[in-house]
Amino acid sequence: MNARELFAALAGVPGARRLPVEPDSIVEATLLAGVEVARAASIDDQALRQAWRARSGGGADPLLLVADEPDTGGAVRALGPQRADGPIRVVGADQLLDVLRRLPALSPRRLLPTTRRR
Repeated sequence: MNARELFAALAGVPGARRLPVEPDSIVEATLLAGVEVARAASIDDQALRQAWRARSGGGADPLLLVADEPDTGGAVRALGPQRADGPIRVVGADQLLDVLRRLPALSPRRLLPTTRRR
């Protein structure tokens, strides 16, 4: 499964809603349980980070940006959902789809980053 096929499968997840995109660095985007999942046009690290920053625009929704991983069959590159300067991870597309399918069942509180209390 590649990034395009991942998005085709996301369309069938209950609660998934397509979002409008400008045809530049983001090809398509879906909002799922308060998390925006977007597919990047480029696989280049710098271009992914620039696309993440441009798309997030300081907005409140977490953004997970995915792109094809040309060196590993069945995998995608993923950046986010919290920061553009985090690691770009190579993850199995099927495994990522399984996680994304479970998002609507999670409470919004479980989606938030945790902080330690002193």
